[in-house]
Amino acid sequence: MFSKLFCCLAVFAVLTLHAQHKENPGPSALQDSIDKGLAKIKQMQARIDSVDKAQLQKLADKTAASDSANMARGLDEYMAEKKEQDKRMVKQLWIKGSVFVFMLGATIVGFVRRRKQKVKG
Repeated sequence: MFSKLFCCLAVFAVLTLHAQHKENPGPSALQDSIDKGLAKIKQMQARIDSVDKAQLQKLADKTAASDSANMARGLDEYMAEKKEQDKRMVKQLWIKGSVFVFMLGATIVGFVRRRKQKVKG
């Protein structure tokens, strides 16, 4: 009796294990699925990284071009301001030089007049 009961339980256990084994994928099938998923994720991450890198490069190029244009524009403005300042300085120098020459001439004329008056007188 125990042997019949033991045989029935053994058959029942074998059938149950066999059924469970067929329903659940084995560790290798599950690992393959995980590996495929990781490969897809890595591939998507690589694509995202390449797109990000390209966008950053475009942004850097635009920024560099913008900076160059701003620097050129600033340099042009600076040079125009310097030329204007030089023109004003030259004008001031001419005015000051003219006043100096006039004052020098007046001083010389006055000195000569005094000299003539002292000599005559």
